[in-house]
Amino acid sequence: MLAKEFQQRFVDIGVSLINNAYADSYKVEDDQVSLKLENGAVLKADILVLGIGLNPNVELAEAAGLEVGNGVIADKYLQTSNKHIYAAGDVLNYPDVIIGRNRFEHEEQAEYSGKVAGRNMTGAEEVYNHGAPLSYTDVLDISIEGVGEMSRNRDDAIIEEVAGGYIVYYLFKGKPSGILTYNVKVDMDKAREILVNPPKTLDELTGILKPI
Repeated sequence: MLAKEFQQRFVDIGVSLINNAYADSYKVEDDQVSLKLENGAVLKADILVLGIGLNPNVELAEAAGLEVGNGVIADKYLQTSNKHIYAAGDVLNYPDVIIGRNRFEHEEQAEYSGKVAGRNMTGAEEVYNHGAPLSYTDVLDISIEGVGEMSRNRDDAIIEEVAGGYIVYYLFKGKPSGILTYNVKVDMDKAREILVNPPKTLDELTGILKPI
């Protein structure tokens, strides 16, 4: 439902969308870009924007003999396989208290993990338990925020309509694994609390988060 609404906002302003088609290659000729799709179709454009993701730069960590794997492997104190070296930021792969070992590429992750790593370097022995960093985006007049696992490890969802927007509770094995808000503001720390300590029944989920 939300995906269709999100897509329709673009259609309404004249954007042409091509679904279920993957890019194969592109080339530039005479100041114009030709994008070839896997189905053989070719699109012409003046500008091509690539959103292809990234791979964590772990070369320095590897050279230092640290354990790596989708980032630099660290424990709950953000300590790497070398007890004298700590990891933080986008490269950090750590045991998240909500969704397990993972790596996040988010502003909030860099901010909070950097602070904890810094304190632990001075002997604080603080467990990094911030839990599933906040992800957010603003597109057109749509505001989206989320915490937890919203793309993998989910088998159902509960959608609650609130104050002209929506709160989506993603479920995995009968428990909330991620929470997304669509055009409604809520206390995202409270959302994290729900993921860490979910209510006894799924019926109790709706109504917990209030618009702010």
